[in-house]
Amino acid sequence: MSFPVLETNRLKLDALSKDDSTSLFELFSDNSVVEYYDLNAFTELSQAINLIAFFNARFKESSGIRWAIRLKETNEFIGTCGFNTWSPKMKNATLGYDLLPKYWGTH
Repeated sequence: MSFPVLETNRLKLDALSKDDSTSLFELFSDNSVVEYYDLNAFTELSQAINLIAFFNARFKESSGIRWAIRLKETNEFIGTCGFNTWSPKMKNATLGYDLLPKYWGTH
């Protein structure tokens, strides 16, 4: 199954890649972003690289999916969203999202 790409008038949701490592590091190294997460703020770029690999593995295993959220006009990374877990058998999923703080409260 290929990774689904979703688009709105303003946003494009697509797969995370190693090219997103620096942006993902910026996101998850911000204490205000991870305040309610079950992880500490990132301190090393390798943590972002590993998280991208983890998200992509979950998709391949059909146990979750995480999209990069990008501004459609510029392709700028602004966050991630997706199903942290899903269970077709139980017909439930856990949703999550995170945005770079400069995009909080914008529309």
